[in-house]
Amino acid sequence: MAAKDLSKMSPKELDELIQEAQAVKAGARDRARSTLRAKFDTDLAREGFTINEVYPGRGGARKNAGGASVARFRHPDNPAMTWTGRGRKPNWLVDALKRGAKMDSFAIA
Repeated sequence: MAAKDLSKMSPKELDELIQEAQAVKAGARDRARSTLRAKFDTDLAREGFTINEVYPGRGGARKNAGGASVARFRHPDNPAMTWTGRGRKPNWLVDALKRGAKMDSFAIA
């Protein structure tokens, strides 16, 4: 590939070049990752190990140590809309609280 004189390119051309380079880079990373995985899998199998034996706590499905969170609050008009009380409050709850509703009125008994 011939070198391009970047100083003579317009901002639009530079953006396009950056996007193209990022796409090529992502493809190269994917190919490298696939090659490494295949090599690791072959080496592990040849030696009789699993990924968990070599890297304890890795390679398996992630487990939620606390279990699934249980819904603690429910929308009064749409029971499918719930919130566990963790993380950001859902918009329906924020709106209701702004209108003067109390959190307790949404609690699931």
